[in-house]
Amino acid sequence: MRILITRPEPGASETAGRLRALGHDPVLSPVSLLRPIAASLPAGPIDAVVVSSANALRSLDAAALEQIRLLPVFTVGDATARIARDLGLDAIAGPGTAGHLPETVATRCAPAATLLYLAGEPRKPDLERAFAARGFRLHLALCYRMEPATALSVQAVTTLRAGTIDAVLHYSRESAARLSALATASGCAQALHRPRHLCMSADVADGLLMASPLRVAIAGHPTEDGLLSLLDKAN
Repeated sequence: MRILITRPEPGASETAGRLRALGHDPVLSPVSLLRPIAASLPAGPIDAVVVSSANALRSLDAAALEQIRLLPVFTVGDATARIARDLGLDAIAGPGTAGHLPETVATRCAPAATLLYLAGEPRKPDLERAFAARGFRLHLALCYRMEPATALSVQAVTTLRAGTIDAVLHYSRESAARLSALATASGCAQALHRPRHLCMSADVADGLLMASPLRVAIAGHPTEDGLLSLLDKAN
């Protein structure tokens, strides 16, 4: 199948590699651009690190990585934990959803612990509220900012207009909505009705409301493995 990938780099190329290994033909058109920010890490003591996105880890410079190297790093799921371990960090993977991450941290840290939250913009406040409700002290360090792309790639526009995209992968609500807007600006909004739209979660699918796609599927588990498992059902 020919599959449109709209997630930002470097994740887009990583997903493309997985798709090629499965015999698919990926088309890349990131609708967001990752801009690293020099994270301001606290000078005071930190008990553990919390990460909800692999992009936060990828955006850290060598000095910041060294500062947190001896701390436990709690990640939302296994994929981000693998990246943390590749960077030499002591990663503990959560159950795969941000909402359950505070429960994982609570099994290892006292309620009054001070946590360093590595995050990006935009972000939802849900995770910060959940940690605050459990009594954790959370220090936010912004590591990156997602900026909107100004247009779809030439290949994406060409293949959408030709009707040769079989499926689109959606990783976030924001990127799903952005794809709809960029497709409209490119004059190929109607072409989004043909492919199957595979979404990481129901919340992600809500970002497609403007596009009103005809065929939407939601992963049973909010991971890339869960998302790619939908490809077998996308014909």
